[in-house]
Amino acid sequence: MMSEYLKQHQKYLKNWYLIQLGVMVIIGIVYPILSKMGLLGSIVIAVFVIMLWIIEGLLGLLPFLSRQAVPRKPKTGWQRALRVNSYFQTIIQMFLIPLTLQAITWMLYHYLGINVNVLTVLGMLVLLVAFVPVMVVFTKDVSSIVGRIILLTEVIFAETVGMSFVTTGVNKASESSFLKDLISTGVWGALSFVITVGVLMALWGYRLPSFKFRIKPHWIIFTLLVLFSIWFVTYNAFASGDSWKNFLTAYDFHMKKPSLYMFLSGLEPGIAEEWLYRFSILSLLLYAFRNNKFQVKLSVFISAAIFGVWHLSNALGGQNFLATLEQIIFAFSFGVFAASAYLFTRSLLFTMVFHLFTDALAMMASGTEMMSKPGLSDWIAVSVQGAMFILIGQFLLSKTEKMIPESEILSGGRLDEQASLSNY
Repeated sequence: MMSEYLKQHQKYLKNWYLIQLGVMVIIGIVYPILSKMGLLGSIVIAVFVIMLWIIEGLLGLLPFLSRQAVPRKPKTGWQRALRVNSYFQTIIQMFLIPLTLQAITWMLYHYLGINVNVLTVLGMLVLLVAFVPVMVVFTKDVSSIVGRIILLTEVIFAETVGMSFVTTGVNKASESSFLKDLISTGVWGALSFVITVGVLMALWGYRLPSFKFRIKPHWIIFTLLVLFSIWFVTYNAFASGDSWKNFLTAYDFHMKKPSLYMFLSGLEPGIAEEWLYRFSILSLLLYAFRNNKFQVKLSVFISAAIFGVWHLSNALGGQNFLATLEQIIFAFSFGVFAASAYLFTRSLLFTMVFHLFTDALAMMASGTEMMSKPGLSDWIAVSVQGAMFILIGQFLLSKTEKMIPESEILSGGRLDEQASLSNY
């Protein structure tokens, strides 16, 4: 069990963190000098950056200098400062680690002439696990449900999945196209996210999700669920109806861009978003509402709402606002269905595969990752889809509450309090 392993190896994980912090500070000081301030503009800016790195090094050492664990409810000013620093270090180090790796690979390329593809692969392997020590030393101390959700969605998810801006810090044109696709689509970041958040959830006292299906009492419903999912994936990608009369019956099976890049672009949310919303956030909410009689429904709908609102960020990437609004509505209903299906099957594999093909086939069929401005038929379609998703989700939840043992629902997948490492 991961929680027991982490408990037994706390000392080694903290030593790993100290070494990593030391490397970060040294590189942060050395890099401006070796790069001759080419990226910084002047000696004054270089000195300022070096001072910031020294301050960050001291802040990064606070848990070791204080020799005091952060309680769930800080009472003294020092304890509150340590709690604030836990948030700050999670945020800042999630950004500094990739930037440090970029600086290291830049130096290895320019001074030792190491092949860019070799550097890229090594950098990718390091980034798979580089965020784990930060989770062990700092993020585990965050006890607020709201704080945990904010860090998961806005910092950890954004930085691990969105690490495409960091490859090797050298000539990107010389990198393998396959490596570029793994990084730029976010797939490699998604794998890093799974490892990072898997460790973090164990530190917070939650068990990892299952990938095995447990649907024996309701195999007929499960079969119908699979058939509906296959139909929807097909409809979502290839429906070509332009009016309320044929929006469910007209199809065009032509794909504009059936490429590996588009498949990987669909794989990233299939992995990362399901791990975040259907495993992590749903588990946190189930435990938070453990004493509420509407525990399951509240958790499902709130996790779906967060999932929907998060898509607002696509408007910042240049997507049409009305298209983004349509996507938010769709994502909310999709989230209700996916969370309900996850609880019903008790397998994250189902929602991952469903999410993967929903996105990948739609991207390959349309030839773009962005949604276009919706017309009347699009609004009709999303309304019908949303209603179907929510109704099916409610039906699955009615069966779920009878299938899953009450203790398992109440815990939200949480282990007993002694298994939590939050106060170690």
